[in-house]
Amino acid sequence: MNWVSVPIFVIPAQSPGLAKAGPGLCAGMTKLEVGMTKLEIGKLIRDYSLITGRAHCREHSMSSLSLAMLAALLGGSPSLKVVHRTEDPLRVYVVAELSADQVAELPEGTLSRKAGRQVLTFSLLNAEGKPGSPMLGDYQQKGSQLTFSPRFRLTAGSTYAGRLHSATSDTLTVNHHAPTSRRQSMANVTDVFPSTDTLPANSLQFYIHFDQPMREGRAIFERIHLLDEEGKKVLDPWRRTELWTEDARRFTLWIHPGRVKQGVNLREEFGPVLHPGRKYTLLIEQGVQSQNGRPLEAAYQKEFRTVPDDRSRPLPQNWKLTPPRAGSRMPLRLEFGEPLDHALALRCIEVRTAQGQQLTCSITLQDDDSVALLTPPVPWLEADHLLIVDPILEDLSGNTPERIFDTDLTMKNGHQPQLQLPFRPRLPSS
Repeated sequence: MNWVSVPIFVIPAQSPGLAKAGPGLCAGMTKLEVGMTKLEIGKLIRDYSLITGRAHCREHSMSSLSLAMLAALLGGSPSLKVVHRTEDPLRVYVVAELSADQVAELPEGTLSRKAGRQVLTFSLLNAEGKPGSPMLGDYQQKGSQLTFSPRFRLTAGSTYAGRLHSATSDTLTVNHHAPTSRRQSMANVTDVFPSTDTLPANSLQFYIHFDQPMREGRAIFERIHLLDEEGKKVLDPWRRTELWTEDARRFTLWIHPGRVKQGVNLREEFGPVLHPGRKYTLLIEQGVQSQNGRPLEAAYQKEFRTVPDDRSRPLPQNWKLTPPRAGSRMPLRLEFGEPLDHALALRCIEVRTAQGQQLTCSITLQDDDSVALLTPPVPWLEADHLLIVDPILEDLSGNTPERIFDTDLTMKNGHQPQLQLPFRPRLPSS
């Protein structure tokens, strides 16, 4: 449909009300233009203060009644749909096609939660079919579309309601049923890192791996505990910030940094979470739920003992590097001398040629993450190479090559780390 516009309003060229309503909306305006979109309409209306109930130009004004007539002429009914973000049917976003007056009222870009919820909400329906509190998430306004991305996955088998609110028309509602996961087996904990059974008392976090996507939500902090030598729960050890991978199979569990750093009020008031020279158990209750709402097949326990705090930097110049054989795909072997953060060790080390070309090596960690094997995609050349270390790499206590986690940032940390280690693949012995 072509759009015909005057300097202050736009109406459909094929609208039956054009002949009668058009000239009466704003007398004296006769200049017409073709091709305006709904987004341009909204911007035009916004420029003339639609929010105040009147649109103004230098010589003419439009009444609230005229604005209502204009909205009726604009056409393009608002719509609402739920779209899958990935192949995972429980990862969705909600897309609302807005009316011109709604476009006029909303700024482009990211919206605040309050501004977004005034227009669009997405809620879980209870057993009686009534919507609960709107889900948390992000709102993004682009053109004539408002998109809501829920923070959490949907609950399999549940029904949700998307609602598009308008001051000039009825609320538009679309229900969405989250399908039941095809996989009905119970989930299991497959790995917990650090894998070592000896941890420094100022350790910072655990990585918990599951064999299927898990249900997100803060309830998980009530189902994972630290037990002391007597089997008693350590008081409130976690930083209650959810950190899941995109596939919801790995959960990063932080020990509260405020109880690790010396001199911080939490540590002074409640003491450290872990004390050196003691035995502890990380307990993951069976009640931790998978994405399909089922509990774990069994509870999981990891026993470990603590040693004194680690307050030294993991300096690459102290690592042992064993060059591979040229002409082979033998892995480059790195011995760190201590366990490093599992996730960061897999992504903070790379190999480049002397000319700067990156070799995409696969990395395997061994010996409780104290050894790394880097295997190249093609055989090694007999040439100079560089091992590049990202300075954000951490050990188990959050120390990096550049700083100690528990330190005064205004103090110097001594000599600089060597973040590039040269090596040359060796020739086979003759």
